[in-house]
Amino acid sequence: MAAYQDQGIVLRGRVYRENDSLVTLFLMNQGKVAAVAKGARKPRSPFLAGLYPLSYTDFSLYRGRSALESVVGAEVIHSFGRIRENLDRIGWAALMADVVDECFSDHDPSPEAFYALVAGLEGLNDGHHAPSVAMAAVWHLLRTAGFAGPFTCCTACQAVLTSGMVILTGHFEPLCQDCARGRGVRFSAGAMKTVNRWLELPPAKFGGVETRGRLVGEMVRLLTLNLTAHLNRTPRALHFLGQLMETEVEEPR
Repeated sequence: MAAYQDQGIVLRGRVYRENDSLVTLFLMNQGKVAAVAKGARKPRSPFLAGLYPLSYTDFSLYRGRSALESVVGAEVIHSFGRIRENLDRIGWAALMADVVDECFSDHDPSPEAFYALVAGLEGLNDGHHAPSVAMAAVWHLLRTAGFAGPFTCCTACQAVLTSGMVILTGHFEPLCQDCARGRGVRFSAGAMKTVNRWLELPPAKFGGVETRGRLVGEMVRLLTLNLTAHLNRTPRALHFLGQLMETEVEEPR
C-alpha cells in the first residue's frame, strides 16, 4: 500500500456509486490505471476540474489492496479547453484516447506514448489541422504499441512499394498489387508516403505534415482497417468522425 504522485491524461470517466467517479487515467510513469475518486461528483469537489475527460492533470493517488487506485488529489495542468469548442476536434481527441485505452495494458508505462498523446492534444488545442494532428499522433501510438511500422516493402515478396499498396481486410500487412491478386483495399502512393512521414515526425511537429481533400478520407479508411484488424472492432470515435465527415460533405455550399 502506497501513496504516489504522477501526471496523466484522463481517458474516460463514468458515474460510480452516488457521488463518486470511476476514471481511466494514462499516467506518465505508471501507465494506464483505473481509479476511484470519492465525492468527485459533488458540486464543490476539489477533483471536479482535474477529472474532466482529456484533461492533463497532476494526480495524487493511493494504491491499496483493491484493484482500483484512489484519487486523493487532482490539480489541472492543462484543460485543453479549446478542443471542446469544436466537434471535429472533440472527435479526433476522443479517437486518440480510445486508441490509448484499447492498445495499452494496465500498469505498463510508456512515456513515448504519453508524450505523443499530450502532443496530439496540444496540437488540437492550438488549432492546427485536426485530422493531420490526430492521425499523426495515432500512428505514433500504434507504432509504440507494436501495431504499425513504416510502409516500405510488400510483406509477401519484399518488393519495394512505389506505386501504392494493398491492405487485406482483417490482416493489416502491406502487399504489392501482384501479391494481393485482386483482393483487399488499394491505397495510393500518396497515402503510403503520408503515413511514413507522420511516423518520422517528432511529437512537437504533429500537424507539420497536413493531408486535405480526398486524401483525408483515404487516410481515415487506412486507419480504420488497422484498428479493426488489431482491436477486432471499430472505435466509437471513428464512427462519430465518419458521420461528421458525411454531414460536412452533404452540407450545401
